[in-house]
Amino acid sequence: MLKRFCTALTFLGSSVIAQTPAPDVWQMAFDGDLAGLEQAFATAHAEIVSGEAQPQSVRKLMTELMVTHPVVLQTAQNWLAEYPQSPYALTAVGFQMQHIGWVVRGDGMAHEVHPEAMAVMQDFHHEGYAHMQEAYAIAPDFLPAADGMITLNRTLGILSKDDVQAIAEKTLSS
Repeated sequence: MLKRFCTALTFLGSSVIAQTPAPDVWQMAFDGDLAGLEQAFATAHAEIVSGEAQPQSVRKLMTELMVTHPVVLQTAQNWLAEYPQSPYALTAVGFQMQHIGWVVRGDGMAHEVHPEAMAVMQDFHHEGYAHMQEAYAIAPDFLPAADGMITLNRTLGILSKDDVQAIAEKTLSS
């Protein structure tokens, strides 16, 4: 039980600011700076892998892009088109699909949500999961991709408990 709790904290921990100043990924996205976004996430990823930064630093960067602003959404799509094998672009688009799904669904208990809204949410979440899964296959040590698979699993029910544990172990050992 304690092992699962520690694993959950690793993946879902609160945001911690990195020791070095974080790049302004919101502004990069708003400006359409695809190369800047790719470099910012590649640098953050490398710093985490090397132990120079805390995992939450890249998570914090990713949350900057989990919005429904049309310019930022379009930039993420352009980023993915320009860098189709980028685990960072794939993860950003995946989280955007997750966020949009929840916006469409709205608040309330599942039985209070219109069935069409639930279906649309599921479609967005399946699309987001596919992006996360591809990102994770490319870079299993990129924590936001693993985070995304696990959080989307809450609505999709694709992964078993053993699958979630395997993702956690593989991500932490990479």
